[in-house]
Amino acid sequence: MSKQGLKIAQGYAQTLPRFENSNEAGRALFERRDHLLSRLRDATREDEKVQLDGSPQSLKDLERWYFAVLEGPGFASVLMDREDVEHAISMYLGEVLVRNTKQFRWVVEEFAFAEGRYEIGVGTSQVKIMLSRGANLQERPNNKHRQSLYREFSQFAGYAATDSI
Repeated sequence: MSKQGLKIAQGYAQTLPRFENSNEAGRALFERRDHLLSRLRDATREDEKVQLDGSPQSLKDLERWYFAVLEGPGFASVLMDREDVEHAISMYLGEVLVRNTKQFRWVVEEFAFAEGRYEIGVGTSQVKIMLSRGANLQERPNNKHRQSLYREFSQFAGYAATDSI
């Protein structure tokens, strides 16, 4: 890794929570995941077009909802701040991957470039997707049709189809 890359990784590490061990990290990060998913379900409950049922289609509906809130009344209207919504959306993507593929499982791992800093994600025996960063859908390139979550799911589900456990 280049010096610049290492500097970026170490800066990112400072945004991750610190834990004494992996058991403590797992408990805390899974609890936060569950809390964020519950809040996201509450936030989307008023929109009858959004059914967070764990289906791949629900990712399209969720992304449509995200942009409607972003460009309309704002995140305060759904009683969440934008950062929490974006983290919750990442967790929901993980939930959809786990529910719809046999290979994906939830994982908590120590970040490679900072001892004691942990991330949550989903993974198979060959690929891991760490979800701690959050999903800033507005900043994603090539998202003209606003279906980046669904495309991301399809890409990773395709990896899982070729992954033998």
